[in-house]
Amino acid sequence: MPQVRNYRTRVLPIAAFYGANASGKSNFFQALQFASKLVVPGVAPDSAIPVVPLLLDRTSGQKPSRFHFELLIDEKIYELSFAVTRKEVVEEKLVVIDARTETTLYDRRGGGSPTLLRRWSRISVWGLPSRARGTTSFS
Repeated sequence: MPQVRNYRTRVLPIAAFYGANASGKSNFFQALQFASKLVVPGVAPDSAIPVVPLLLDRTSGQKPSRFHFELLIDEKIYELSFAVTRKEVVEEKLVVIDARTETTLYDRRGGGSPTLLRRWSRISVWGLPSRARGTTSFS
């Protein structure tokens, strides 16, 4: 089992995802696919964001959909989070965490152009190893 030295822990190189019928397995993978397409190629300016909001009640469809990912790359954890509506990216944040420090590389709140997410495809500008772009995939 591979060891992550900085965190004195081991990580299994495989994972299983299972559950009862209609428990959300497909929705989970659809959310990963949406996030991958939004982050890597991005969305054209003034285009609708193809997010499908959670419709638990009459008001939940109007609230932003929130996504949060933690990626372990070269013994550092990269925490990527964002919130979107069909009209805009409401929040986006990228944090790098190593064994001793937590550094915010990018943090934006309060709306703005959804094309800012395109910058994450060139994330090495903020410190994520460029070789991770080819090995990190949500699809």
